Amino acid sequence: MEDLKQKYNQKYTEISQNLISATFAKPTVDSKFNKVKININNNTFFVQMYTSTQAFHKNLSREEVKTFLQENIGINFKHVYIETNDKKFTFLTNKKGKITLLENYNTNKNIKFTSPSIKTKNYIIKEGIPVPFLVHLGVMNKEGKVLAQKYDKFKQINRFLEYIKDILPEINHGQKLKIIDFVVENPI
Repeated sequence: MEDLKQKYNQKYTEISQNLISATFAKPTVDSKFNKVKININNNTFFVQMYTSTQAFHKNLSREEVKTFLQENIGINFKHVYIETNDKKFTFLTNKKGKITLLENYNTNKNIKFTSPSIKTKNYIIKEGIPVPFLVHLGVMNKEGKVLAQKYDKFKQINRFLEYIKDILPEINHGQKLKIIDFVVENPI
């Protein structure tokens, strides 16, 4: 855990040196603000902090921006989007407080997942390719984009297909196959 904290502190230093803009979204219950935006203005960072009824403004130095990142990413905000001179960063925090960092090197082809505990997932059903059944279920739109609120279902379906793929080599190909997918909460 300490290695991860150290790694992110190094990342915050890198980001604060090249920061152009940042947006803090999805506040936690403890957050005082609903949203925060940071933009650079003549080597000073202009910070806008929003509640549901008010907006607050202040200027920060580069070192204060680094401290602001450390104190808010994963603590007061679950999603943070940052743009620097040459990269875009996305910090995502799950319900357990685990932070995933995505780095985009401003070429749509070169996305690097840098969280040490997250591996890129090679799903059997690819996102971006429409599957009529999943479109009909409302998991994907007609262009093949997985809807945000249905992403867990998309992962669940892919995991189920991985189970099937794993057992297929062990099945006689002339054999009839029955698959049952349900859970009984309180068996009688």
